[in-house]
Amino acid sequence: MGEDTSYVVEYSRSGRARCKAGKSCSKTIEKGEIRVGTSYLMNGKPSTSWRHVGCLTKKLLTNIGDSANLNGMDTLKDEDKERIIEIFANKDTMEEPKKAPAKRGKKADADDGEEKPKKTRTRGRKKKATVEEEKEMEAEEAEEEEE
Repeated sequence: MGEDTSYVVEYSRSGRARCKAGKSCSKTIEKGEIRVGTSYLMNGKPSTSWRHVGCLTKKLLTNIGDSANLNGMDTLKDEDKERIIEIFANKDTMEEPKKAPAKRGKKADADDGEEKPKKTRTRGRKKKATVEEEKEMEAEEAEEEEE
């Protein structure tokens, strides 16, 4: 991100921001919850990407360096400061957040043993019926009317 990048920690002010941890989380950061932000310039305007404290990665913690590099540490409650300091102290042994499963369809349940048929989607306009198909459809309609 460059020289203009800084890092900030604070309590969420509104509960509207979403976590930018990628596939592992995109949930709303609730009002009053601790969040860590990466502040940078985008098209010359300041912008911040927020994450839940639990969604911090080793890479981001390494980029930040130390909890002392987080702007806003002095505004946190003592127990929250200790939590942040502990996260930085254990960054080398922490596990990465698990990625959410892909949303590419559902597999059949192992208990059922039956496979569910795939749904087919039609795209674009319906294909016009050929002359022969139209004659068949008219003949079927005529038979139904006679019955």
